[in-house]
Amino acid sequence: MLCQMLRFRAPSVFFISLLVSLVFSPVSSPASPIAGVKQTKLDKAQIKRGKILYEVNCAACHGLKGDGLGRAAVAIAGVKPRDFTAGAFKYGSSSDELFNTITKGVEGTAMPAWGQLPETDRRAVVAYLLKFVKSGDRR
Repeated sequence: MLCQMLRFRAPSVFFISLLVSLVFSPVSSPASPIAGVKQTKLDKAQIKRGKILYEVNCAACHGLKGDGLGRAAVAIAGVKPRDFTAGAFKYGSSSDELFNTITKGVEGTAMPAWGQLPETDRRAVVAYLLKFVKSGDRR
């Protein structure tokens, strides 16, 4: 059904924002009882949770591979979804800068604010996003 909705040629930024916010409504993970686990296991659990959240909330635009070629990306007019594999981020590539971008969204683009997700989930998505970046390519 989504593919049929996206076949028209001139979508508006409003429509894409509406599509992203309604159809791909955020799914958060349940509270995680990870406190007290060794750091390496926490990192792996956080990345695993981030992968699930990314696939549900972000992949439609940014693609499963993080290349900006998600199935909804073709319908976005103007600024296309970020290609995370390139390592270039508009508002910085540190964990905190990526967290702020996810939390606030990007005005004038189809990237919505995801502040309604719990902080731990947004941080998990950041941890997963950083896995897309090739080592040494972050700017």
